[in-house]
Amino acid sequence: MQFKSPIEKEKVNRKKETTRA
Repeated sequence: MQFKSPIEKEKVNRKKETTRA
């Protein structure tokens, strides 16, 4: 998966972490 900007990637990462937590 490619992201336009690192912010988008961080957003998804945060969402993933929240779902995993």
